Amino acid sequence: MTKKHLFLVVSCLGLVLTIASTHRGGALQAQGAKPVRTLRTFVDRYAPGTLDLSVALSRVDDVTEVTILGKAKRPIPVPPSQRIEAPTRYFDAVVIDTYKQSQISRKGTKIVIEQQGGEVEEATEVLNYVDPSFPTLEVGSRYILYLKWNQTTGAFHIVYGPDGAFHVQDNVLRSPGHSPITIAQTKRPVEVFRGALRTATSKVK
Repeated sequence: MTKKHLFLVVSCLGLVLTIASTHRGGALQAQGAKPVRTLRTFVDRYAPGTLDLSVALSRVDDVTEVTILGKAKRPIPVPPSQRIEAPTRYFDAVVIDTYKQSQISRKGTKIVIEQQGGEVEEATEVLNYVDPSFPTLEVGSRYILYLKWNQTTGAFHIVYGPDGAFHVQDNVLRSPGHSPITIAQTKRPVEVFRGALRTATSKVK
């Protein structure tokens, strides 16, 4: 065997050993992953408590139609001295249209939306907090949301929880909310709801 052939054999052997070592490390990491335990939470379960849309919107900073782009980090990091907050998911979104608009949310801009729930890593397990009445926002989907600016986090909070989130599917509204005013809007053509929002927001002082 020539020196050239010996070099190739040793090089290939080294490559095989490297791949095997990497694979074993990945398997060990998977085996050492912490178990995930799902807990139900109802932290976001609020209802407007009124049948008047303009009254319901008086507590809202923005009524905004958005497309969810993907998951995001909290815009304003949590200071080390601050206590751990309730788990919260953050999403990047682009504003498609606005029906009640503050100075922060403008048509065509990107904003961050927060939705309570998510994972918290403990010493021996990962706790996944889920609100069964308020499904996690779907990436790539369009929503009409009742929003309020949260200066502490630098993101928009969904007012009324599931009663403030309307999923636009095939130009029809879907909402997980159960309040009478939400049920009255659900399954309506989205254009009808948009018109009702514009009329209601024009009455809000």
